[in-house]
Amino acid sequence: MDKLDMVHPSLYGDHQIYFTAQWTDKSTGHWWLFAGLHRVPVGYWPREIFTHLSQGSSLIRYGGETFAPPNVDSPSMGSGRLPKELFKNSGFIANLQIVDSNYNEVEINPKDMKSNCDTTPNCYNVLYHGYEGPDYHQAFLYGGPGGHCGI
Repeated sequence: MDKLDMVHPSLYGDHQIYFTAQWTDKSTGHWWLFAGLHRVPVGYWPREIFTHLSQGSSLIRYGGETFAPPNVDSPSMGSGRLPKELFKNSGFIANLQIVDSNYNEVEINPKDMKSNCDTTPNCYNVLYHGYEGPDYHQAFLYGGPGGHCGI
């Protein structure tokens, strides 16, 4: 994974740390979480926790969730902007890859992607258009302002 697996530093003048994940380490089987441009390891999950994934997986899900008590407006998600504002203003996850059975990082096949948003589209949404060019490769945009969403 490279420097594009991050919140772009120019987004609203934001300079937050970003995260990348290497889901399995071939030599140990542990799942790792890295932070920053130089991929500093910040933690891992021992393979013993994921015994049901020891032989791999046939499904990967990316998702998000917000919470608000009853009769309270829902909070924002991502950058707080809807994905129709594209990469300049919206939250996004780019350079989607999987690790195959030979531990090679490969791009996700667009035919295998299915988008689902189960809320009011003016509160939150998700957009997936397939290949987004050399900077983002396979990517999806997500988020929204929240508010009175009726959920």
